[in-house]
Amino acid sequence: MRYMEQAVPHFTFRDLKVDEIDQAFPLAQATGTAPSLSDWQTFALSLFHSHGNGERGIKALVNRHGTIVGLIVFAIGSDPRHGTVLEVTHLITCDRMSAEALVEEALRIARERKCTLMRADIGAGDLWLSDFLRRRFFTLERHQLARALSASPS
Repeated sequence: MRYMEQAVPHFTFRDLKVDEIDQAFPLAQATGTAPSLSDWQTFALSLFHSHGNGERGIKALVNRHGTIVGLIVFAIGSDPRHGTVLEVTHLITCDRMSAEALVEEALRIARERKCTLMRADIGAGDLWLSDFLRRRFFTLERHQLARALSASPS
């Protein structure tokens, strides 16, 4: 019997470029992050215009074929109890292999910026991702509730 080497995924990270925003949209849409291309473009462009100091940004996880398979949307913040905090506002992925790489990169960003805590906001439908993070020593710190607001009071 001949030994066959199992292919190991190869990923790289880079800052998402403005000309890659549209390329990243199918992933953002599939995970429920952005309902439309124009919503995604507006959101992503707002980060490009405000993160010149590295305090906010989008990192793209790219496989060996050049396909974007994950995104980290982050901001560096301050917390009265924890000091400097990496807030991962969107951890966008569809599979566990990519999730592992995204978490490792987010932790690297947090360490590089001397953060003492990393928070990751997980969508209500991403229970698998929540379980995934808990197995990696993340704890539930707070419940965050949301209410959509319309232009007219109800």
